[in-house]
Amino acid sequence: MDTMTTPVTLTGPTSFAAFARDHKPRALEWADAFVLSRERVGAAELGRYYRMIKAREIVEVGPGICLPRQVWSGLTADERNLAHIRALALTHRPPIVFGAESGAALWRLPIIGAWPARPTVLGDRAAGGRSTPRLIRRCEGLPAEIWVVDGLATTSLARTVVDVARHSTFGIAVTMADRAMAEKRDHAGGALSCSVSTADLLAALAALEVLHGNAKAVAVIAFADGNSGSAGESISRVDIHRLGFPPPVLQFVFHDADGRMIVDFWWPDYNLIGEFDGRGKYLRDEFTLGRSTAEVVIAEKERENRLRAQGPTVVRWGWEEAMAPPLLRRKLLAAGLPLVQ
Repeated sequence: MDTMTTPVTLTGPTSFAAFARDHKPRALEWADAFVLSRERVGAAELGRYYRMIKAREIVEVGPGICLPRQVWSGLTADERNLAHIRALALTHRPPIVFGAESGAALWRLPIIGAWPARPTVLGDRAAGGRSTPRLIRRCEGLPAEIWVVDGLATTSLARTVVDVARHSTFGIAVTMADRAMAEKRDHAGGALSCSVSTADLLAALAALEVLHGNAKAVAVIAFADGNSGSAGESISRVDIHRLGFPPPVLQFVFHDADGRMIVDFWWPDYNLIGEFDGRGKYLRDEFTLGRSTAEVVIAEKERENRLRAQGPTVVRWGWEEAMAPPLLRRKLLAAGLPLVQ
């Protein structure tokens, strides 16, 4: 299990030619966990491989490649998606460049909903090529520079966000763009300490030789905001915009005698604070700081009382409302926030 959850390593930019020359995928630390059929020499070893699959001792994550069941069972949805990407890299010749959502997964950007069933790779426009049951191939040209994340080639962070914006939904793209634009990205949370600016995204878009989806990308770049604190806050902000509510101020700081309090959303004209309650703040170590769930809940209640004491109304919602805009609409209207469009 440890070989699948090692810290992120990042090198680049470099050329694809240099990457291909030095690429030794089986030597990567995480590769030790995978079991490949082509490495089974002789009928006896190959027979044992298939018996292990039948006995469910190993789980197929791609044609001819498996992970031990105890490893697979311990992976999150994000880690399982990474396993599919890594499996493709281990079994594909020649080396490939991952892009769009697969590049986003390597960069540890969050996704709303499920990851695509097939990894996305980039192909040279002149060489062409088709998608297969194993992968989505986009022949939009290989970038002049690539980055190597966990030993695998992908597009730059800016190009990755732009490609997602061109091909995916507005909500997914904004969520990823918000995270990519954040000033500090926490290693402990699985993200790389690397960020991009609006100018970086616009430059990456301008460098493309294709026009498909560019208008979608421009809209995402214009809306993205690195001040958004989480994926849940990002998709909530998309909902707020689409529902026709006024735009909030993000991460506004309130002060009282006991210190500072940062709120997710603030509408000063309506004296309203909005807070997104993801389960992470009650479960993840970086938020709980060693406290029990009960202690965190009590601290949140005390913090809310301090905010209310300053006069604002506080409205809270979670994933259920964020993923169902009509529910969020009802909650915000009930809190006194009007529709303005």
